Amino acid sequence: MKVTRSQLRRLIETTVFPKNPVDYVSDPEQKKKINTLIASDEVMNQNMGYDLASMLQDEGGYEGDDYMGDLVNTQKKAIIDTLLAFIPEIGLLYSSNDPNDLEMWNVLTETLSDPMGINLLVYVHDYIVDEVEDSIYSDGRLPDSIVNDPEWIGGLILHTISGKSADLMSQSDLKQIIKRISRLSREQDFVLEEKLIHFIHNNLNYSADVGV
Repeated sequence: MKVTRSQLRRLIETTVFPKNPVDYVSDPEQKKKINTLIASDEVMNQNMGYDLASMLQDEGGYEGDDYMGDLVNTQKKAIIDTLLAFIPEIGLLYSSNDPNDLEMWNVLTETLSDPMGINLLVYVHDYIVDEVEDSIYSDGRLPDSIVNDPEWIGGLILHTISGKSADLMSQSDLKQIIKRISRLSREQDFVLEEKLIHFIHNNLNYSADVGV
């Protein structure tokens, strides 16, 4: 199944995200205090801010009792839906009767949907190393000119993927997962890696580094 970038974008846009309770707080002083809590680097303060907003909001706002939890779960669902549309072979892990496959599914999807984003370590072939390194040093991302070009993306070798808030997947885990998907789908390993790099680059918040 081939999915265009506009189709992937629509998948995300049609996901129903929970209403932000802060948008429904009418008292400017209270809203200022809430935004100060939310801007904190501490998750506890962020939760406190959203909980306070949920209590003070006007009618028509957020209807749940854990806005951050609901938001993270909705974002995770949107990422997984897009991932399966882009790389349907990955869904074979979830539909398998083997509990080890389900564990691989959990590790992979939890890593890719890390709310803080992910880190990539890639190796590159000599003929593109300068262009890739220059891009990464300037903005921390892989160059569009390589990732989105079918002839050039083969110069990238995915080494590791790790979540910024929780490092759940090692290099050996990643290789094992890709090999297992390859066996289930009969798609070649390197094709799956290229699809995964392309998906991450065009859909996720990530930082990249070049291995030596």
